Amino acid sequence: MTKFLNIYAMGGIEEIGANCTAYWNDDLCFFVDYGICLQNIDDITPYNGYYMDLVPFLKKINQKTINIVITHCHEDHVGGIAYIHNQIKELKANNININIYVSSTFNQKVVIGKCHKSLNEIKINIINASNNQYFYIGNVKLKFLKVDHSALECNGVLIEYQNKKIFHTGDWRFKYLIKNLDQLSNSDTYQTMLKIKKCDIIVGESTKFNDINVANTEQDVENELSKIIQDLSKKQIDIIITMFSSNMIRLKNIIKIAIKYEQKISYMSYTLKNYISISNQTNQFTSQEYSVLKHENSIEKLLKSKNKIKIVSGCQNEYNSTLNKIAYNPKNAQFIKKGTTVIFSATAIPSSKKRIEHLHRKLDDCGINVIDSDSNNFVHTSGHALPSDMYFMYKKLEPKYLIPIHGNILKIKSHVKLAQSLQIQPLMPKKNKYIQFIFQENNLTHKEFIIYFPIKKKYILDRKTFNEEDPVIQERKNLIVGGAIFICKATNIIHCIGAKIGYKDTQTILLCLKNNKDANYIKTTIGFQGEIIISEN
Repeated sequence: MTKFLNIYAMGGIEEIGANCTAYWNDDLCFFVDYGICLQNIDDITPYNGYYMDLVPFLKKINQKTINIVITHCHEDHVGGIAYIHNQIKELKANNININIYVSSTFNQKVVIGKCHKSLNEIKINIINASNNQYFYIGNVKLKFLKVDHSALECNGVLIEYQNKKIFHTGDWRFKYLIKNLDQLSNSDTYQTMLKIKKCDIIVGESTKFNDINVANTEQDVENELSKIIQDLSKKQIDIIITMFSSNMIRLKNIIKIAIKYEQKISYMSYTLKNYISISNQTNQFTSQEYSVLKHENSIEKLLKSKNKIKIVSGCQNEYNSTLNKIAYNPKNAQFIKKGTTVIFSATAIPSSKKRIEHLHRKLDDCGINVIDSDSNNFVHTSGHALPSDMYFMYKKLEPKYLIPIHGNILKIKSHVKLAQSLQIQPLMPKKNKYIQFIFQENNLTHKEFIIYFPIKKKYILDRKTFNEEDPVIQERKNLIVGGAIFICKATNIIHCIGAKIGYKDTQTILLCLKNNKDANYIKTTIGFQGEIIISEN
């Protein structure tokens, strides 16, 4: 009897995040990852982020259960779970159940924290399916397999159906450079390759294609940060490190450096505090490592701290992040010590580049030195595979098909060329197309189908979610196209922002604002480069 399994890259194509890949047939459906998307640089829709709306999709394919398989706990792969509570009524009305599969206690606790608002209103099964142990969704067999990445407990997913193997890589790289073959045996990704041996289909990320790729490792970053911290500490200079708050691998290495030089670390970030707490609860830290860390509850205390190493949020100049407040709030200038140096241990997301450039200028105005990956290649390394890593993996696993995901169209096209060079058949994902694999005896073939119904998004605005057709979204979109700005002086809240003025370096704008906080909001939210004159009239 002929069996089939459909694969559809619902999110993560031409998006910075929103990773979500659907697998389904007549009997079952599951999604690998459920992330949020940060705002794309060319998107005129005003939002803080969005995630894919699974309910209309399930209704179209006649399924009643949302099964989500989480590869790791970075926001672009897990962030959508935090907004399930905004769809409680819709889920209940359609009698939809939710199962979330994770690979470890650490990931389980992160997921529980994200969906805690929903747990009192709807039943959500959070299932800890340990690494290397099979679990079933319908008659499909799945297994989490560890891969190297910048997240703790990161996994690819091996999917077995009708005696065929599909490897969904998730985010991955090799812990060591592939030229150092003697070290590769200590890489989780390499060990996973040995376990899989051969596979039929790879669904793989495309993140690092067409980038300026520096072949460095987390060990290189640790060594470089160690040199910088040693040098600046001798000069009694404060070091502020900013990075993604979920990058626990980087944090552990910074802790290692602090212990080496008998230093303590002060930090300020709600998200980082949460990840540190969960890491400690799940024994990711030794007692010595945990004792090095001290959370500060105000910027004044952070900047006055005797601890020379400080870690803060704000590597993308997010509004209201700690680094943003240090740079843009004039009252903090008095606490900044001479020679203070900020290290950006993260890559700039494309949609954040203008905001980060502006942040650099503000830090310079405050007398703060900046080190980033543009000036020093070794203060950050990507958690994503280089094209050479993919070549190495694909040659070993010998898949028949490749579905490239997690990237824009140019990256995906480059990924396709790599597959073709290895005689692997690439199948280009598209927003309006899904791929059906047909399993017949020992034969595996495929067909491509157009999706004739719209795939909807849920837009996030101030922690609330809206459909694209909602008036609040349409109104803001129209205002942005028209280039208008409205300030509600009475409540001191900016309701609508017209971003057309946002990229003119020489423009001065006169607004009726109550204080510098509003000016700061405009600069960091729309990336306005000119002068804002504060006036109450």
